[in-house]
Amino acid sequence: MKGIEFIPFKKSEGYYICNFINTVSFDLEKAKQIRVEYEGKVTYGVIDNGTCDHCKKSKGHHHPWPYRMIESDEQNLESNTFYRSDIEFGENNYQAPLIWGTEGIVETFDKEKSSIFYRIVE
Repeated sequence: MKGIEFIPFKKSEGYYICNFINTVSFDLEKAKQIRVEYEGKVTYGVIDNGTCDHCKKSKGHHHPWPYRMIESDEQNLESNTFYRSDIEFGENNYQAPLIWGTEGIVETFDKEKSSIFYRIVE
């Protein structure tokens, strides 16, 4: 599997930081389209939580639907590779990028009985 680097913690043997190397752009334009929540009551696109007044970094984003990267990035994906989004979702001190795994990775996790991936979404 490509696109991921495991960095060991110095004081905690057997534990690692996962660094996702490849970055692709999240498609904000498609995500601006309204998405109807399962109950049919709530609609929204991506919400930007703004910028920190002190450090000027993003406070994150909410509701990253649809889960799409821009098409030009999507056309250049390699198999068995991890990718991360260029923007992070969550807020304040709890933010994380979306992580995409191309074919081969999802099948491997399924084989190992891991259920951390959403199915392919069109």
